[in-house]
Amino acid sequence: MCTEYENTVFLTDILLACDAFYAGVGILKAAIDPQTQRANRKGVVVLGVVEGDIHDLGKNMVKYLMEAEGFEVHDLGFNVKAEKFVEMAKQTNADIIMISLMLSSMFPEISKIVQLAKEKGIGAKIMAGGGPVTEEIAQKFGADGWALTAPLAVKQALKILKKK
Repeated sequence: MCTEYENTVFLTDILLACDAFYAGVGILKAAIDPQTQRANRKGVVVLGVVEGDIHDLGKNMVKYLMEAEGFEVHDLGFNVKAEKFVEMAKQTNADIIMISLMLSSMFPEISKIVQLAKEKGIGAKIMAGGGPVTEEIAQKFGADGWALTAPLAVKQALKILKKK
């Protein structure tokens, strides 16, 4: 499946745009009042890229959009062990665990995190996303939700919280 940008933009252009995006986010984050941010918090999210995968651009976009929407986000980075997702969800009393991956060979990591969360009694809902993840894949491996893009991840997270 080819996305629209792959037909019209070179990878180097995307990387330059990402650099500009990160610089802009740094400026905007400095302008946000932490007290106001805490008062308007919508939920707590643990976010990371699964063990065996280092592709974190999409995860970073989700992180910034979730923060802009009012979520407290605990970013674990990339190449994250299942145990770390669950441990952080427990420590932070997370509402949602967001799993990111770009390699289809890492699909089993979704069910590994889902199973471990159940075993440890973690009540957080689990979302999966990334290039190869579809709704069917997310469901097959036990996730409560999924999203194809970063803006859709925010919308789906809000829906999941309403149901919770």
